[in-house]
Amino acid sequence: MKRLCIVIACVLALGAACGARALALTEYCPASAGVFTALGGGHADTLYSYDLLAEGARSVQGTVLVDTSSGWFKVEFPSTALTEWKFHYQGEYVTFSRSAYESAPLYVRFPTPVTIISFFVSDARSDGDQNFGWDEKGDVACSPPAGLETVQKFPPMPLPKVLNPRTDLAAPPAPDASIAIASPTTVPGSESCSQPFTAATVTKAAALSYPAEEQFRSVSAIAVVKVAVNGNGTLDDAWIYYPSGSRWFDQAAIDSARSSKYKGGTAFCEPANGLYLFRATFTPN
Repeated sequence: MKRLCIVIACVLALGAACGARALALTEYCPASAGVFTALGGGHADTLYSYDLLAEGARSVQGTVLVDTSSGWFKVEFPSTALTEWKFHYQGEYVTFSRSAYESAPLYVRFPTPVTIISFFVSDARSDGDQNFGWDEKGDVACSPPAGLETVQKFPPMPLPKVLNPRTDLAAPPAPDASIAIASPTTVPGSESCSQPFTAATVTKAAALSYPAEEQFRSVSAIAVVKVAVNGNGTLDDAWIYYPSGSRWFDQAAIDSARSSKYKGGTAFCEPANGLYLFRATFTPN
């Protein structure tokens, strides 16, 4: 068996696995918020767009808390449909497609121009979820993810190029679009400890082996695994986020992620759950 190194990078997050299990079994909230985009053309602005994300189709309503250069704000969002978007990617070794579940653009106006620092969905109610049981739980209080205010300090992971990226989030709202008004709120937790925000880390990465089933091809490949790590460092789930094009490489990457040891992250000085991406690179000897 050929031995390879696993290249691991973690980011806060967010496909088909060609045979390996691809569907997530773990979500920590009925929805998460996508990137906030300033619509006035400047670094700081009063009007922003954003979208909502999940691991399956549903409608959600709830609240996003946003940390800005002018303090924390609360943004209420009405019942919003998350529908399937099919994205196409060009990776270093393979072209593939992956479904995501996202909303149409939502809009929010702040009382003065602000720069967005971080954000998270603090509560959400689901309707129409078929996989995670959120509907029965009513309005769910969602904790901030691990490393909330530090994740942007990590260098971005090299990821496949999106061939059909969304462009609607950068477009101005239609004249009849609903625009939420952000209201000031208090800091949603303590920052009194020495490190109030830390991302989960790998304390012992399991060895990654080049699959015996692929040795006759002697090809290079990359698979990205999404993992859910809870605050005590236990791995809750791992699934393929960007496939390699081979079920054998995908399964080897998942096996390595599942066998690795982790240290949980924190948010507001408390243990916190987090979603991360692991990039596994396979190179034949």
